[in-house]
Amino acid sequence: MGINVLDLLKGQMGNMVVEKAAQYLGEDAGAAGKAMSAILPSVLGGVMNQATNISGATNLLNMLSNGGHDGGIFGNLGSLLGGGSATQGLVNAGSGIIKGLFGDKVGAIVDFVAKYAGIKSSSASSLLGMAAPMVMGMIGKQSAGLGASGLMKLLGGQSDFVKAALPAGMGGVLGLAGLGNLGGMVDGAMKTATSATTKATETVSRAANQVVSEVESNTGGFNWWPWALLLGVSAAALWFAKKGCAPAPPKVAVTAPATPAVAAPTAAVPTPAPVATPAEPAKPVEKKLKLADGSEITVMGGSFLEKLYTEVSSPSSSIGYKVTFDNFNFKTGSAVVEDASKKQLEDLYHIMSAYPKLEIKVDGYTDNKGDAVKNKKLSEDRALAVKTYMVAKKIDAKRLVTAGHGAENPVGDNNTEEGRAKNRRIESSITKD
Repeated sequence: MGINVLDLLKGQMGNMVVEKAAQYLGEDAGAAGKAMSAILPSVLGGVMNQATNISGATNLLNMLSNGGHDGGIFGNLGSLLGGGSATQGLVNAGSGIIKGLFGDKVGAIVDFVAKYAGIKSSSASSLLGMAAPMVMGMIGKQSAGLGASGLMKLLGGQSDFVKAALPAGMGGVLGLAGLGNLGGMVDGAMKTATSATTKATETVSRAANQVVSEVESNTGGFNWWPWALLLGVSAAALWFAKKGCAPAPPKVAVTAPATPAVAAPTAAVPTPAPVATPAEPAKPVEKKLKLADGSEITVMGGSFLEKLYTEVSSPSSSIGYKVTFDNFNFKTGSAVVEDASKKQLEDLYHIMSAYPKLEIKVDGYTDNKGDAVKNKKLSEDRALAVKTYMVAKKIDAKRLVTAGHGAENPVGDNNTEEGRAKNRRIESSITKD
Protein backbone atom coordinates (compact mmCIF):
# COMPACT_ATOMS: atom_id res chain seq x y z
CA MET A 1 0.00 0.00 0.00
CA GLY A 2 1.29 3.49 -0.82
CA ILE A 3 1.99 6.36 1.53
CA ASN A 4 -1.08 7.77 3.30
CA VAL A 5 -0.27 11.42 3.99
CA LEU A 6 -3.35 11.89 6.19
CA ASP A 7 -2.28 9.08 8.51
CA LEU A 8 1.23 10.50 8.69
CA LEU A 9 -0.18 13.92 9.57
CA LYS A 10 -2.36 12.50 12.34
CA GLY A 11 0.62 10.59 13.71
CA GLN A 12 2.80 13.70 13.82
CA MET A 13 0.12 15.97 15.25
CA GLY A 14 -1.37 13.64 17.86
CA ASN A 15 -3.87 15.01 20.36
CA MET A 16 -1.55 17.82 21.42
CA VAL A 17 -2.19 19.96 18.36
CA VAL A 18 -5.96 19.80 18.64
CA GLU A 19 -5.92 20.43 22.40
CA LYS A 20 -3.60 23.43 22.14
CA ALA A 21 -5.52 24.82 19.18
CA ALA A 22 -8.82 24.45 21.04
CA GLN A 23 -7.37 26.18 24.09
CA TYR A 24 -6.00 29.02 21.97
CA LEU A 25 -9.37 29.51 20.23
CA GLY A 26 -11.57 28.97 23.27
CA GLU A 27 -13.32 26.00 21.68
CA ASP A 28 -14.20 22.52 22.92
CA ALA A 29 -11.41 20.04 22.10
CA GLY A 30 -13.88 17.54 20.64
CA ALA A 31 -15.39 20.14 18.33
CA ALA A 32 -11.92 21.34 17.27
CA GLY A 33 -10.94 17.75 16.54
CA LYS A 34 -14.01 17.26 14.38
CA ALA A 35 -13.20 20.44 12.48
CA MET A 36 -9.61 19.31 11.94
CA SER A 37 -10.82 15.95 10.64
CA ALA A 38 -12.59 17.86 7.84
CA ILE A 39 -9.84 20.40 7.30
CA LEU A 40 -6.87 18.08 6.75
CA PRO A 41 -8.33 16.14 3.79
CA SER A 42 -9.74 19.40 2.40
CA VAL A 43 -6.35 21.10 2.35
CA LEU A 44 -4.66 17.99 0.96
CA GLY A 45 -7.31 17.79 -1.77
CA GLY A 46 -6.65 21.42 -2.64
CA VAL A 47 -2.92 20.71 -2.94
CA MET A 48 -3.62 17.65 -5.10
CA ASN A 49 -5.71 19.79 -7.42
CA GLN A 50 -2.66 21.98 -8.06
CA ALA A 51 -0.61 19.06 -9.40
CA THR A 52 -2.70 17.38 -12.08
CA ASN A 53 -0.12 18.26 -14.75
CA ILE A 54 3.65 18.62 -14.98
CA SER A 55 3.52 22.43 -14.94
CA GLY A 56 1.37 22.53 -11.81
CA ALA A 57 3.54 19.94 -10.07
CA THR A 58 6.67 21.93 -10.91
CA ASN A 59 5.11 25.09 -9.46
CA LEU A 60 4.14 23.17 -6.35
CA LEU A 61 7.70 21.86 -5.93
CA ASN A 62 8.96 25.44 -6.13
CA MET A 63 6.41 26.52 -3.54
CA LEU A 64 7.49 23.74 -1.19
CA SER A 65 11.16 24.61 -1.62
CA ASN A 66 10.85 28.40 -1.42
CA GLY A 67 8.50 28.23 1.55
CA GLY A 68 10.82 25.96 3.55
CA HIS A 69 8.15 23.25 3.75
CA ASP A 70 10.49 20.37 4.58
CA GLY A 71 8.74 18.89 7.61
CA GLY A 72 10.74 20.92 10.11
CA ILE A 73 7.50 22.39 11.45
CA PHE A 74 6.73 19.11 13.26
CA GLY A 75 9.73 19.56 15.52
CA ASN A 76 8.43 22.93 16.68
CA LEU A 77 4.66 22.49 17.02
CA GLY A 78 4.66 22.96 20.78
CA SER A 79 6.05 26.48 20.64
CA LEU A 80 4.13 27.39 17.48
CA LEU A 81 0.84 26.57 19.20
CA GLY A 82 1.77 28.08 22.55
CA GLY A 83 -0.12 31.29 21.84
CA GLY A 84 0.99 34.85 21.21
CA SER A 85 2.79 36.06 18.11
CA ALA A 86 4.13 32.59 17.22
CA THR A 87 0.65 31.11 16.88
CA GLN A 88 -0.71 34.16 15.10
CA GLY A 89 2.23 34.01 12.71
CA LEU A 90 1.43 30.36 11.96
CA VAL A 91 -2.22 31.23 11.29
CA ASN A 92 -1.26 34.16 9.06
CA ALA A 93 1.20 32.08 7.03
CA GLY A 94 -1.34 29.29 6.61
CA SER A 95 -4.10 31.69 5.62
CA GLY A 96 -1.97 32.82 2.69
CA ILE A 97 -1.57 29.20 1.59
CA ILE A 98 -5.33 28.57 1.91
CA LYS A 99 -6.13 31.63 -0.18
CA GLY A 100 -3.67 30.48 -2.84
CA LEU A 101 -5.24 27.02 -2.95
CA PHE A 102 -8.92 27.93 -2.90
CA GLY A 103 -9.22 31.61 -3.87
CA ASP A 104 -12.79 32.91 -3.53
CA LYS A 105 -14.00 29.57 -2.12
CA VAL A 106 -12.35 30.22 1.27
CA GLY A 107 -15.45 31.83 2.80
CA ALA A 108 -17.68 28.89 1.84
CA ILE A 109 -15.11 26.42 3.23
CA VAL A 110 -14.94 28.29 6.54
CA ASP A 111 -18.74 28.31 6.81
CA PHE A 112 -18.95 24.59 6.02
CA VAL A 113 -16.34 23.66 8.66
CA ALA A 114 -17.92 25.93 11.28
CA LYS A 115 -21.38 24.39 10.81
CA TYR A 116 -20.03 20.84 10.51
CA ALA A 117 -18.08 21.03 13.78
CA GLY A 118 -20.24 23.51 15.68
CA ILE A 119 -17.53 26.13 16.17
CA LYS A 120 -17.21 29.84 15.45
CA SER A 121 -16.37 30.90 11.89
CA SER A 122 -13.31 32.74 13.18
CA SER A 123 -12.12 29.52 14.83
CA ALA A 124 -12.68 27.53 11.64
CA SER A 125 -10.65 30.11 9.72
CA SER A 126 -7.81 29.94 12.26
CA LEU A 127 -7.77 26.13 12.21
CA LEU A 128 -7.48 26.20 8.42
CA GLY A 129 -4.51 28.54 8.80
CA MET A 130 -2.87 26.25 11.36
CA ALA A 131 -3.38 23.12 9.28
CA ALA A 132 -2.10 24.41 5.93
CA PRO A 133 1.63 24.68 6.87
CA MET A 134 1.44 21.22 8.46
CA VAL A 135 -0.01 19.66 5.30
CA MET A 136 2.59 21.44 3.16
CA GLY A 137 5.33 20.37 5.55
CA MET A 138 4.34 16.72 5.33
CA ILE A 139 4.11 16.82 1.53
CA GLY A 140 7.49 18.54 1.39
CA LYS A 141 9.00 15.90 3.67
CA GLN A 142 7.60 12.98 1.66
CA SER A 143 8.51 14.51 -1.70
CA ALA A 144 12.15 15.29 -0.82
CA GLY A 145 14.31 14.34 -3.79
CA LEU A 146 11.34 13.78 -6.11
CA GLY A 147 10.84 15.54 -9.42
CA ALA A 148 7.53 16.82 -10.77
CA SER A 149 6.38 13.40 -11.98
CA GLY A 150 7.30 11.81 -8.64
CA LEU A 151 5.29 14.45 -6.77
CA MET A 152 2.34 13.83 -9.09
CA LYS A 153 2.51 10.12 -8.34
CA LEU A 154 2.69 10.75 -4.59
CA LEU A 155 -0.33 13.06 -4.63
CA GLY A 156 -2.29 10.95 -7.10
CA GLY A 157 -2.00 8.08 -4.63
CA GLN A 158 -3.86 10.12 -1.99
CA SER A 159 -7.13 10.28 -3.91
CA ASP A 160 -8.90 7.37 -2.20
CA PHE A 161 -7.69 8.39 1.25
CA VAL A 162 -8.90 11.96 0.83
CA LYS A 163 -12.25 10.94 -0.66
CA ALA A 164 -12.90 8.60 2.27
CA ALA A 165 -12.02 11.27 4.86
CA LEU A 166 -13.95 14.24 3.44
CA PRO A 167 -17.36 14.95 5.03
CA ALA A 168 -20.30 14.55 2.68
CA GLY A 169 -20.74 17.67 0.57
CA MET A 170 -17.29 19.11 1.22
CA GLY A 171 -15.96 18.04 -2.20
CA GLY A 172 -18.52 20.24 -3.92
CA VAL A 173 -17.71 23.22 -1.68
CA LEU A 174 -14.01 22.83 -2.46
CA GLY A 175 -14.64 22.64 -6.17
CA LEU A 176 -13.26 19.08 -6.12
CA ALA A 177 -16.38 17.22 -7.09
CA GLY A 178 -14.21 15.07 -9.36
CA LEU A 179 -11.80 14.29 -6.56
CA GLY A 180 -12.25 10.58 -6.98
CA ASN A 181 -10.75 10.89 -10.44
CA LEU A 182 -7.77 13.05 -9.45
CA GLY A 183 -5.58 9.99 -9.21
CA GLY A 184 -6.61 9.05 -12.73
CA MET A 185 -5.97 12.58 -13.96
CA VAL A 186 -2.48 12.48 -12.47
CA ASP A 187 -1.78 9.05 -13.97
CA GLY A 188 -3.04 10.27 -17.33
CA ALA A 189 -0.82 13.36 -17.22
CA MET A 190 2.21 11.23 -16.35
CA LYS A 191 1.47 8.77 -19.16
CA THR A 192 1.10 11.65 -21.61
CA ALA A 193 4.45 13.12 -20.52
CA THR A 194 6.15 9.72 -20.74
CA SER A 195 4.64 9.01 -24.17
CA ALA A 196 5.67 12.42 -25.42
CA THR A 197 9.22 11.88 -24.18
CA THR A 198 9.42 8.47 -25.90
CA LYS A 199 8.15 9.90 -29.18
CA ALA A 200 10.63 12.77 -28.94
CA THR A 201 13.52 10.36 -28.44
CA GLU A 202 12.40 8.15 -31.33
CA THR A 203 11.93 11.13 -33.66
CA VAL A 204 15.36 12.57 -32.93
CA SER A 205 16.97 9.15 -33.27
CA ARG A 206 15.34 8.54 -36.68
CA ALA A 207 16.48 11.96 -37.86
CA ALA A 208 20.05 11.21 -36.78
CA ASN A 209 20.07 7.87 -38.58
CA GLN A 210 18.72 9.53 -41.72
CA VAL A 211 21.49 12.15 -41.65
CA VAL A 212 24.24 9.54 -41.32
CA SER A 213 22.75 7.30 -44.02
CA GLU A 214 22.22 10.05 -46.58
CA VAL A 215 25.62 11.66 -46.07
CA GLU A 216 27.52 8.37 -46.25
CA SER A 217 25.66 7.41 -49.42
CA ASN A 218 26.87 10.62 -51.08
CA THR A 219 30.49 10.48 -50.00
CA GLY A 220 33.07 7.80 -49.90
CA GLY A 221 35.05 6.87 -46.84
CA PHE A 222 34.67 8.18 -43.30
CA ASN A 223 33.43 11.66 -42.40
CA TRP A 224 33.61 12.98 -38.84
CA TRP A 225 30.76 15.46 -38.95
CA PRO A 226 27.75 13.07 -39.28
CA TRP A 227 28.88 11.34 -36.13
CA ALA A 228 29.32 14.62 -34.34
CA LEU A 229 25.78 15.53 -35.41
CA LEU A 230 24.55 12.15 -34.21
CA LEU A 231 26.14 12.80 -30.82
CA GLY A 232 24.44 16.19 -30.69
CA VAL A 233 20.96 14.94 -31.49
CA SER A 234 21.41 12.04 -29.08
CA ALA A 235 22.23 14.54 -26.34
CA ALA A 236 19.13 16.49 -27.32
CA ALA A 237 17.03 13.35 -26.96
CA LEU A 238 18.40 12.77 -23.46
CA TRP A 239 17.70 16.40 -22.54
CA PHE A 240 14.08 16.17 -23.66
CA ALA A 241 13.70 12.90 -21.77
CA LYS A 242 14.84 14.59 -18.57
CA LYS A 243 12.55 17.56 -19.12
CA GLY A 244 9.56 15.26 -19.68
CA CYS A 245 8.14 17.10 -22.66
CA ALA A 246 8.04 16.49 -26.41
CA PRO A 247 9.65 18.83 -28.93
CA ALA A 248 8.32 19.45 -32.38
CA PRO A 249 9.83 16.96 -34.88
CA PRO A 250 13.20 18.40 -35.96
CA LYS A 251 13.65 19.52 -39.51
CA VAL A 252 17.13 18.27 -40.46
CA ALA A 253 18.42 19.71 -43.74
CA VAL A 254 20.76 17.26 -45.51
CA THR A 255 23.19 18.74 -47.98
CA ALA A 256 25.32 16.43 -50.14
CA PRO A 257 29.01 17.32 -50.08
CA ALA A 258 30.32 19.05 -53.18
CA THR A 259 31.92 16.80 -55.83
CA PRO A 260 35.68 17.07 -55.33
CA ALA A 261 37.71 18.80 -58.07
CA VAL A 262 40.11 16.60 -60.02
CA ALA A 263 43.14 18.24 -58.47
CA ALA A 264 41.79 18.10 -54.93
CA PRO A 265 43.20 15.26 -52.83
CA THR A 266 40.17 15.03 -50.57
CA ALA A 267 36.44 15.81 -50.66
CA ALA A 268 35.21 19.11 -49.31
CA VAL A 269 33.83 18.90 -45.74
CA PRO A 270 30.48 20.68 -45.28
CA THR A 271 30.28 23.17 -42.41
CA PRO A 272 27.62 22.23 -39.82
CA ALA A 273 24.75 24.69 -39.49
CA PRO A 274 25.22 27.19 -36.62
CA VAL A 275 23.41 26.50 -33.36
CA ALA A 276 20.63 28.95 -32.63
CA THR A 277 21.14 31.09 -29.56
CA PRO A 278 18.32 30.65 -27.01
CA ALA A 279 16.05 33.65 -26.66
CA GLU A 280 16.63 35.74 -23.56
CA PRO A 281 13.92 35.45 -20.90
CA ALA A 282 11.34 38.18 -20.97
CA LYS A 283 12.29 41.10 -18.76
CA PRO A 284 9.80 42.50 -16.22
CA VAL A 285 7.85 45.46 -17.51
CA GLU A 286 6.61 48.51 -15.68
CA LYS A 287 2.93 48.67 -14.80
CA LYS A 288 0.78 51.60 -13.77
CA LEU A 289 -1.55 50.83 -10.87
CA LYS A 290 -4.59 53.04 -10.31
CA LEU A 291 -5.30 53.27 -6.58
CA ALA A 292 -8.64 53.69 -4.84
CA ASP A 293 -8.08 57.43 -4.30
CA GLY A 294 -7.51 57.99 -8.03
CA SER A 295 -3.73 58.30 -7.76
CA GLU A 296 -1.33 56.13 -9.75
CA ILE A 297 1.96 54.44 -8.99
CA THR A 298 4.37 52.74 -11.39
CA VAL A 299 5.77 49.38 -10.32
CA MET A 300 7.48 46.41 -11.94
CA GLY A 301 5.25 43.54 -13.05
CA GLY A 302 5.28 40.67 -10.55
CA SER A 303 6.77 42.84 -7.83
CA PHE A 304 5.94 42.88 -4.12
CA LEU A 305 3.94 46.06 -4.62
CA GLU A 306 1.86 44.70 -7.51
CA LYS A 307 1.05 41.57 -5.48
CA LEU A 308 0.06 43.67 -2.45
CA TYR A 309 -2.07 45.98 -4.60
CA THR A 310 -3.85 43.00 -6.19
CA GLU A 311 -4.77 41.70 -2.75
CA VAL A 312 -5.97 44.95 -1.18
CA SER A 313 -7.99 45.92 -4.26
CA SER A 314 -9.70 42.52 -4.36
CA PRO A 315 -13.32 42.40 -3.13
CA SER A 316 -12.60 39.27 -1.05
CA SER A 317 -10.81 39.31 2.29
CA SER A 318 -7.01 39.45 2.15
CA ILE A 319 -6.36 39.02 5.86
CA GLY A 320 -3.35 36.78 6.39
CA TYR A 321 -1.84 37.41 2.95
CA LYS A 322 1.95 37.61 3.25
CA VAL A 323 4.47 38.90 0.74
CA THR A 324 8.20 39.70 0.83
CA PHE A 325 9.70 43.03 -0.19
CA ASP A 326 11.80 42.88 -3.39
CA ASN A 327 15.59 43.11 -2.85
CA PHE A 328 14.96 45.43 0.07
CA ASN A 329 18.39 46.27 1.45
CA PHE A 330 19.88 48.08 4.41
CA LYS A 331 23.37 49.38 4.92
CA THR A 332 25.53 46.59 6.34
CA GLY A 333 24.92 45.92 10.02
CA SER A 334 22.39 48.75 10.36
CA ALA A 335 18.71 49.61 10.01
CA VAL A 336 19.41 52.40 7.51
CA VAL A 337 17.50 51.73 4.27
CA GLU A 338 19.64 51.96 1.14
CA ASP A 339 18.56 54.65 -1.32
CA ALA A 340 17.74 52.09 -4.05
CA SER A 341 15.14 50.49 -1.79
CA LYS A 342 13.32 53.65 -0.73
CA LYS A 343 10.97 53.67 -3.73
CA GLN A 344 9.29 50.56 -2.32
CA LEU A 345 8.60 52.45 0.90
CA GLU A 346 7.22 55.43 -1.02
CA ASP A 347 4.90 53.22 -3.07
CA LEU A 348 3.82 51.31 0.05
CA TYR A 349 2.92 54.66 1.60
CA HIS A 350 0.74 55.53 -1.41
CA ILE A 351 -1.06 52.16 -1.13
CA MET A 352 -1.67 52.60 2.61
CA SER A 353 -2.85 56.16 2.01
CA ALA A 354 -5.27 55.07 -0.74
CA TYR A 355 -6.67 52.19 1.35
CA PRO A 356 -7.16 53.73 4.83
CA LYS A 357 -8.56 50.52 6.37
CA LEU A 358 -5.46 48.53 5.47
CA GLU A 359 -3.35 47.40 8.43
CA ILE A 360 -0.19 45.37 8.11
CA LYS A 361 2.39 43.54 10.16
CA VAL A 362 6.04 44.03 9.23
CA ASP A 363 8.44 41.17 10.07
CA GLY A 364 12.22 41.46 9.87
CA TYR A 365 14.64 38.56 9.38
CA THR A 366 18.41 38.10 9.13
CA ASP A 367 20.71 35.27 8.11
CA ASN A 368 22.46 33.16 10.76
CA LYS A 369 25.84 34.89 10.61
CA GLY A 370 26.99 36.60 13.79
CA ASP A 371 25.50 36.80 17.27
CA ALA A 372 21.90 35.56 17.51
CA VAL A 373 20.85 38.19 20.07
CA LYS A 374 22.27 41.01 17.97
CA ASN A 375 20.65 39.61 14.84
CA LYS A 376 17.25 39.55 16.52
CA LYS A 377 17.66 43.16 17.65
CA LEU A 378 18.81 44.16 14.15
CA SER A 379 15.79 42.46 12.57
CA GLU A 380 13.47 44.31 14.99
CA ASP A 381 15.11 47.65 14.16
CA ARG A 382 14.83 47.00 10.42
CA ALA A 383 11.12 46.17 10.66
CA LEU A 384 10.67 49.29 12.78
CA ALA A 385 12.44 51.37 10.11
CA VAL A 386 9.61 50.57 7.71
CA LYS A 387 7.00 51.67 10.24
CA THR A 388 8.97 54.83 11.09
CA TYR A 389 8.98 55.83 7.43
CA MET A 390 5.21 55.37 7.18
CA VAL A 391 4.51 57.28 10.39
CA ALA A 392 6.73 60.13 9.20
CA LYS A 393 4.46 60.28 6.11
CA LYS A 394 1.42 60.65 8.41
CA ILE A 395 0.22 57.03 8.33
CA ASP A 396 -1.38 56.20 11.70
CA ALA A 397 1.11 54.20 13.77
CA LYS A 398 -1.72 51.89 14.89
CA ARG A 399 -1.98 50.57 11.33
CA LEU A 400 1.44 48.92 11.48
CA VAL A 401 2.87 46.44 13.97
CA THR A 402 6.42 45.17 13.76
CA ALA A 403 8.40 42.17 14.91
CA GLY A 404 11.96 40.92 14.51
CA HIS A 405 12.79 37.25 14.27
CA GLY A 406 16.54 37.17 13.67
CA ALA A 407 17.54 34.02 11.79
CA GLU A 408 14.24 32.18 12.43
CA ASN A 409 12.20 30.69 9.58
CA PRO A 410 14.90 30.71 6.88
CA VAL A 411 13.69 30.55 3.27
CA GLY A 412 17.15 29.91 1.80
CA ASP A 413 20.24 27.85 2.55
CA ASN A 414 22.39 29.68 5.10
CA ASN A 415 25.41 27.74 3.84
CA THR A 416 25.43 29.74 0.58
CA GLU A 417 25.63 33.48 -0.05
CA GLU A 418 22.55 33.32 -2.28
CA GLY A 419 20.58 31.57 0.45
CA ARG A 420 21.71 34.02 3.14
CA ALA A 421 20.66 36.92 0.91
CA LYS A 422 17.15 35.42 0.69
CA ASN A 423 17.01 35.09 4.47
CA ARG A 424 17.86 38.76 5.03
CA ARG A 425 14.38 40.01 4.23
CA ILE A 426 11.38 42.12 5.23
CA GLU A 427 7.92 40.55 5.00
CA SER A 428 4.53 42.20 5.29
CA SER A 429 1.26 40.48 6.07
CA ILE A 430 -2.23 41.95 5.97
CA THR A 431 -3.94 42.02 9.36
CA LYS A 432 -6.96 44.13 8.37
CA ASP A 433 -8.38 45.22 5.02
